[in-house]
Amino acid sequence: MLTARRIYLYVVSGVALGLLLAGCTSLVSLLLDQLGMGPRGGFLAGAPVDREALSIAIALIAVGLPLWGLHWWFTERLVRRPDEDGDLERRSIARALYLAIVPAVTLWITAAAAADVIRDGIRTVTDTQVWDESGVYVFGLFTGDLGQAGSLALAVVVGVAWAYHVWVRARDARAGPLVGAAAWVSRLYLYGAALYAIFATLTASANLIETGLRMAVDRPPIDQASDWWALAVTGALAQVLVAGVVWAGHWGYSLRLRAMPDWRGAAERVSRVRATYLMAVVLASTIPVIVAVSQGLAALLMWGLDVGPTRDGYLVAQDMIGPLLAWAPFAVAWWWHRRRAAQEGFERDGQAGARAARRVADYVQAAAGLAFVGVGLARVVGIVLDVAAGSAPIGEPARWWGEELSTFVSFAVVGLPVWLGSWYLCQRRRGSMPAWEAGSTARRAYLFLVVGVTTVAAGISLAWLLYLGIRVALDLRPGFDAAETSGPLGVLVIAGLLLAYHLYVLRGDLAVRAEPVPAAAGAPAAVAVAVGEMPAGAEAMAAAAVDVTEELVISGPPGADFDAVNATLRERLPAGFSMRVVRHGAGTAG
Repeated sequence: MLTARRIYLYVVSGVALGLLLAGCTSLVSLLLDQLGMGPRGGFLAGAPVDREALSIAIALIAVGLPLWGLHWWFTERLVRRPDEDGDLERRSIARALYLAIVPAVTLWITAAAAADVIRDGIRTVTDTQVWDESGVYVFGLFTGDLGQAGSLALAVVVGVAWAYHVWVRARDARAGPLVGAAAWVSRLYLYGAALYAIFATLTASANLIETGLRMAVDRPPIDQASDWWALAVTGALAQVLVAGVVWAGHWGYSLRLRAMPDWRGAAERVSRVRATYLMAVVLASTIPVIVAVSQGLAALLMWGLDVGPTRDGYLVAQDMIGPLLAWAPFAVAWWWHRRRAAQEGFERDGQAGARAARRVADYVQAAAGLAFVGVGLARVVGIVLDVAAGSAPIGEPARWWGEELSTFVSFAVVGLPVWLGSWYLCQRRRGSMPAWEAGSTARRAYLFLVVGVTTVAAGISLAWLLYLGIRVALDLRPGFDAAETSGPLGVLVIAGLLLAYHLYVLRGDLAVRAEPVPAAAGAPAAVAVAVGEMPAGAEAMAAAAVDVTEELVISGPPGADFDAVNATLRERLPAGFSMRVVRHGAGTAG
């Protein structure tokens, strides 16, 4: 019954809030029009369209305000109860979801509208004329048709709603520890917003640099007017400013949380959501860097094969260097977040934590590099088969394959060192610590991911080829068409090779983990180690002993000083032993 009640209260509150915000936005927009920020006349004695907008705004507010106010007052009344029921409501997953979804949606709308306001403001101040005044997609949301008054009203009204709900969640956290879903769902909003904002900032920065380079060499995009740069510069600059502020605010708040001495700081320092965010940025930064280098290499290959858009060596050099400079912010983000993950791992668990963070980053980079290698080689094999069979897409020129071959060869060539370099580090750790590396979650996730993707790709390709073969056998078609079979054959060959290799590696890991280790003479029957990795001395002892791990669980009352307890235990550990702290409860599930 409590769950059904919570779902009802928060769903109705969300819908009513949407009605209220829509009405308030329309009303504020009309008021801004009267101040001269819009094209409309006075809504009291002006055109009927203004009266129509005013009628809709008043109706939405008249319905949305009491509906949201009543339901939200009831939820707040439940949370503020001094007994255990109040704590249960504050920690409920329904409330956590509501206070994560509403801030996420309102932040997205506010950022898009604010970027639109800044973009139009820059154009007004600089008196810039652009070839398209209808607006652009900013943060994935089209707000240009609202006008300057509408965008400003949207940013202000929805921004107030965002600030209020963020304050409510912070107040809930100050009231006591959040555990389970109440903890990690809140972190999903915090780090999800930070991830989206930093990616938007980096993408807009790359577009801004690319536009600047084109302006410097006077090389506009194809089929663009002379003032093509105005829309690109104003839109990218506005997104950089807004997204940068959003990222800095959320990341800075996470740093303040992490530094707090209470349960919030302790939970944040061991949060899996935070660690996932850092690795997500590493992955999201690795892919654009590979694409940028691939674009430069493809331009060189197309020039060498005489299939590119130009034979001018100066323009080709621009096509090679331009992507590297434009996407350089992603390389900086990759380096900084990888370094930050290792640093936080060291602060949490010493060298073992730093090694664990680097391990995850290496497997993330290996997966990204391997994806480009697999896609590139599969398409190259398909192109080679097409050329050998003399088939080409309808309407393509005789050397249709040159540009496509250059692109996918570049993917494979650039992705290969990324994969091999990261995989070499992983295999080196596998050689020095076989049992620990073979049983690590990061390695298992990487291997099963590759095995799963290649199995599905090979299976789909094989099914398609069998389908074509059955149609030929049943005389439903005269024979095989190379254009239909080259692609699936390329995927089947490359996916099969990658699948076979990674299955071989996975089998070796399973054998190492399952293999019993004989006890050496004079070695103890069991070695008790902390959860995590061991120092070099302890590794040698564990390699000569039975593979046994013991875990000591220490519990205490809320607010207990566990850091002092952990420091005392570390001081009393025998030589060669280390201790890793894994907190449970008090909101550490995230």
